Amino acid sequence: MLAAESAGFKITIYKQQVIDNLIYRINQYGSADKLTVIALLKTLNSKADLQAFVYAYEKVYLPIR
Repeated sequence: MLAAESAGFKITIYKQQVIDNLIYRINQYGSADKLTVIALLKTLNSKADLQAFVYAYEKVYLPIR
């Protein structure tokens, strides 16, 4: 979507709706999918607090050191 947009194509998908959907679903996905969603949000230049999502992921899925 972003590559097509930067190449000059008209995009009919609203980026903010995609971001909103990803933020809604981040709490429903499994561990590997959460990292993918965080990466997508970063790629889409989301204004969401990505550090909070990373912290929540680390808290649940990384072993205590």
